[in-house]
Amino acid sequence: MSLKAVSFDLWFTLIWDDSSLEEYYRVSKIKAIKDTLKEFSFEDIEKAFKGVRGNKGEDLPPTNFEDWIKSILDNLGYKAEENLIKDLALKVSFSGFDKLPYLNPEAKEVLNYFKSEGYKIALISNVNRYSIAYKELLRKLGILDYFDSLIFSSDLGFAKPDKEIFYEALKELKVRKDEMVHIGDSYHHDILGATNAGIKAILYIGLWDKFEEARKVKREKPNYPLIAKNLKDCIEMVKRII
Repeated sequence: MSLKAVSFDLWFTLIWDDSSLEEYYRVSKIKAIKDTLKEFSFEDIEKAFKGVRGNKGEDLPPTNFEDWIKSILDNLGYKAEENLIKDLALKVSFSGFDKLPYLNPEAKEVLNYFKSEGYKIALISNVNRYSIAYKELLRKLGILDYFDSLIFSSDLGFAKPDKEIFYEALKELKVRKDEMVHIGDSYHHDILGATNAGIKAILYIGLWDKFEEARKVKREKPNYPLIAKNLKDCIEMVKRII
C-alpha cells in the first residue's frame, strides 16, 4: 500500500475554541436571525435553536445548511420564502467570525510537511455554516492553500460518521480508500466514520482538554491502536502506515 492523501478534521484537530468563544458564536448566530426577524425576541429564537439537532454536540442532521435554517424557522412557526432562507443562512454563516478561533500551533508545520512530500490534502468537517464562511476563515488563519479538497457537511446534506462524506473526499482527490489516511479528534465521527469507509484513521487527542472545556463534555480514551497526543506525531504514524 502506498498512501497518496491525508484528510483532516477541522474543529479540535486544526483549530479550537474555548467556552467564551463558543458562547460568542452561539449568541452571534441568534442575533443574526433576530436582526432580520425583529418580531421575535432573542429568547424565542434561542429556544428555536435548541430544538434543532446539531446545536449541542450531537450528530448533525442529514440536511444541508439551508434546510437546517428552515428547521429553526419552523420551530418559530415562521414560513419563509426561499430567498429569505438563503439570506438568513448567509448572515448566520458569517456571524461571529469577526473573532477567529485558535489555530493549533502544530497545524502549519504538519500541513506543510504533507504538502511538501507530495500528499494530497483534504479537509472533512461537520459544520453549521455555509462553506464560503469557512473558506474565508481558513484564509484568515493562513491554512486555506494547503488543501486540495474542502468537504463540508453543510454543502452535502450528510455528515460524519456517514461514510459517504469520506467517499466524497476520495472522489475529489482521485485516490482509492487504501491510499488515504484520516486524522481527527472524534472517535465516533472521525475514526469510526473513516474505518467504516475502509480508510485508515488516526485519533488525535492533543486538544481534548480544549474540547472538554468548551463543550462541557468528558471524553474517554478508547482502546484504539492509532492515537496521537501531538499533531506532529501523525507524521511518523503515517510513515508507519505506508
